[in-house]
Amino acid sequence: MKLNVKGRDLNMYMSTDRDGAEYLAKIKTGVYNWRSWFVYDHRTRSIRLAHQPKFALAVPYGKKMRKGINVVFRSYENQLFKETLMVFKDKQVINIGLQCMTPSDYRAEENNNLIWWRCSGHQTQKWK
Repeated sequence: MKLNVKGRDLNMYMSTDRDGAEYLAKIKTGVYNWRSWFVYDHRTRSIRLAHQPKFALAVPYGKKMRKGINVVFRSYENQLFKETLMVFKDKQVINIGLQCMTPSDYRAEENNNLIWWRCSGHQTQKWK
């Protein structure tokens, strides 16, 4: 998954940085390895890491869905968690709390964290 901002492609990837036990989702140019390949699981409505499908995009474990919270990859073991339910609409990744995946402070910069934020249709919320 990637953003195209000002003619630059920024790929989402699973960082080695953590928020508790979960891995942070970040953006960066030139990341083309297993940490940046994803699949959408229609059965569970979750976005999974293609190489290790046990990891799904989510809200950090034990934290409430609110704007400004980090987007993380957490272990998913076939339980249906509301924190991992996602939909694609108008190129936006939207969680069950109706928040969109957005770079922190709308800044499409190298290694910036992704957060859940109010959907505004901003260019930094449009994913391919």
